[in-house]
Order: sequence, then C-alpha cells, then structure tokens
Amino acid sequence: MERKKRTILDNPPSEETALKMAEFFMRTSVPRILATEKAEREAKKIRVEEKRDG
Repeated sequence: MERKKRTILDNPPSEETALKMAEFFMRTSVPRILATEKAEREAKKIRVEEKRDG
C-alpha cells in the first residue's frame, strides 16, 4: 500500500507557532514584495515617459 504524503494539514502548528510564522512572513517577505512592486511601477512609468518623449 502506498503511503500518503504528509502535509501541514496533517499536523497543524499551534496557534503560537502560527502567529510567529505570520510575524516572520510580515517582517521579511512583505517589505521585499512591496519593494519589487514599487520598482516595477517606476520602470513602467519610465517606459511610458520615454514613449511620450520619443
């Protein structure tokens, strides 16, 4: 018989651990995501200005 692959749902983290994971994500990933989005917006803005000027 084939064993089912275990997932996080089989053994969910405690509420405290889940909150720590969320805090870590907010502290590390969110600023990186926002910086990437800002850079993309600025690059798009520059391309639009170049089209208008060119």
